[in-house]
Amino acid sequence: MNDAASLFAPIDLRLGEVLARDLPADVAAAVRWAAAIASHERGLGHACADLAAWAGREIEGRRLPPLAHWRRLLLLAPTVGDGIAGDDAALVLDGPALYLARYHRAERRLEANLRQLLEKSVERQDDRSGADLDLLFGSDGDPHQRAAAHTALRSRLALITGGPGTGKTTVVARVLALLLMQHQRQGGDHRLRIRLAAPTGKAAARLAESLAHPQPPLAVPDSILTAMPTAATTVHRLLDYHPATDRFRRRHGNPIEADVVVVDEVSMADLLLMDALVAALPAHARLILVGDAGQLASVETGWVLGDLVRAAEADPASPLAGAVVELTRNFRSADAPGVVAAATAVRRGDRAGALAALDGRHADARCLALPPRQLELASFDPITAAAVRAVPEATSASEALQRLGQVRLLTPLREGPWGVGSLNRWAESVLPAVWIPAAEDDPWYRGRPVLITANDAQTGLFNGDLGICWDSGAVGDDGGLVHFPDREGTTRALPLASLPRHQTAWAMTVHKSQGSEFRHVLLVLPNLPEGLGVRELIYTAITRARSSLLIAAAPGALESAIATSAARRGRVWRGGHMA
Repeated sequence: MNDAASLFAPIDLRLGEVLARDLPADVAAAVRWAAAIASHERGLGHACADLAAWAGREIEGRRLPPLAHWRRLLLLAPTVGDGIAGDDAALVLDGPALYLARYHRAERRLEANLRQLLEKSVERQDDRSGADLDLLFGSDGDPHQRAAAHTALRSRLALITGGPGTGKTTVVARVLALLLMQHQRQGGDHRLRIRLAAPTGKAAARLAESLAHPQPPLAVPDSILTAMPTAATTVHRLLDYHPATDRFRRRHGNPIEADVVVVDEVSMADLLLMDALVAALPAHARLILVGDAGQLASVETGWVLGDLVRAAEADPASPLAGAVVELTRNFRSADAPGVVAAATAVRRGDRAGALAALDGRHADARCLALPPRQLELASFDPITAAAVRAVPEATSASEALQRLGQVRLLTPLREGPWGVGSLNRWAESVLPAVWIPAAEDDPWYRGRPVLITANDAQTGLFNGDLGICWDSGAVGDDGGLVHFPDREGTTRALPLASLPRHQTAWAMTVHKSQGSEFRHVLLVLPNLPEGLGVRELIYTAITRARSSLLIAAAPGALESAIATSAARRGRVWRGGHMA
């Protein structure tokens, strides 16, 4: 690549200049581009850069050195270290991998703390644990669910993975019931402290709701049911994050007050957040991580869940492998065979299998050509158009929210003719004219869906919360009320003017949809920039659909994305056995 410098942001190049300052010319050149590359790769979500992939390439008319020579030059610079304890260099060279030091320290600290969890013995197993498992899972229940529960009982670290419909939350509910039953029999000197968390407020609310009403219901005594946790929070709030200082108050030396910590949707948790979480666990606590390793990684740096699952698969004899259980049976397959078949094929990178699942043989899943004009979506997908029109026709805000939750337009893009803004405007164009305000810049109208995009303690709203504009003295009145679902199955109303940062949400990005599910999904898939069209994005979008899916794809866009993985570089777990 002759113009590789065009890949770099100004901050990448500036870092290279700063770290190369006052060094000999050949060392300075080596450090300058290595630092810019490490910063660039971090911006793409990678914890480190693979220098072997860059060695020998041409940048600004100068060819980068071969890897071995490049490494020798870098290690001559005081700004580059090897990651050994006490090394305070800005960059860390670890084999062919080059890290910004902060992320290398986070990986090594996270691995060390995870290993400590695996090394710590669990108190003597309750003699009745087998009978408890039979009570909650049945002797002929899904063996993978039972294995996941058994792992969570015997280990201080358990990773429960699997796609939607495989029963991850079912397992978590039963594990918590098992732990409560054992704690009750052992006569603990305090109530078992269980904390539930997720990376986003929306995902935390869904976790709390799922555990409050587990399906099928738990066959346990009432004393256990009343002791089950009923609230969940974001991981940031669990760690008592303070934006002004960009620090967590809960950390080593001031740990979370908990005996069991459950974190759902771990695929969305970045490296620095997971490092902070595990470091803040009390010495005796159990950690149960739940997620789908096939989904998109965090928008921040790292791929912790995927990296751990990958490491466990690579070394089945490792202690980590003994803590990872994948749930494979999909209990929704009879209701949505096409959606399930498409998701399974995409996750494997099986283009032929995915296209077959979407060719119309299943009534619930199809892929058709993207129409040339956005306005044609109404005839292209009448289900979505009818669902949009039905929202403001509801008789109450609660009913409108229920209708809104049935259908969603998803897109990988924020901007452009197929971005979120344009698709929101299309959705508004199919609404009955009586509901749309005369002023184009007036955000208020009955039935407008509102997606919260920032956490706000004052209103109790979180990034990802979805509400609906409903009550107003007059259309266009800034004093309009936005209704949000509450835990009692009704709604709570807040003035439009009091809301934290938000946007209209007939359409949302695939990233924003993580942690949500809808009866019907319309995925708009135009040709995408390099790096955005990946199978994890397609898989995440498909698995948002509970019952039916329609993909509107540009020629070749779906096939290209399925063939490309967004797996990130990094190495949370180095493999081998614990010392």
